[in-house]
Amino acid sequence: MQLTCKNNFVKWKTILNILTILLFVSLTTEAFAKGCAGTYFIKGIAYSFDKTVLKNATFTVKFGTKIKTISTDSNGHYEIELSWESPCPSGRSKEQQKKDSEKSNPAFIYINFANKEIKLENNWKKYAECHPHSKDAITCKKDLYFTND
Repeated sequence: MQLTCKNNFVKWKTILNILTILLFVSLTTEAFAKGCAGTYFIKGIAYSFDKTVLKNATFTVKFGTKIKTISTDSNGHYEIELSWESPCPSGRSKEQQKKDSEKSNPAFIYINFANKEIKLENNWKKYAECHPHSKDAITCKKDLYFTND
């Protein structure tokens, strides 16, 4: 009779050890799940309301709480570097992850020149690569037209 009790005890102890190991493995995996952050670029040519190229012009870019001053070159070319962030997903529901991403990444980018504003959608997810292969892979080409509206 004692042999059977001892065998059952060994079986339960083995099962308990396996469950403990599985718990630690899942916690470790969760603990190492990390978010990611990076940048992407918007570049192109800027045009005024009368469709002339804005050479050596300065405009402001508002991106959430950040405001940058950007200048065009002698050919009207500009480049805007925008940061994005994907928060760490560990311990959060899908809904909370979505809210955190929206909080970290504003939906729109506002570009102002001479009291004219362009509102661009922030397509950060399209360019969100933790290890991009090249700058071209994380660059959106977009000409800007400051209209008289």
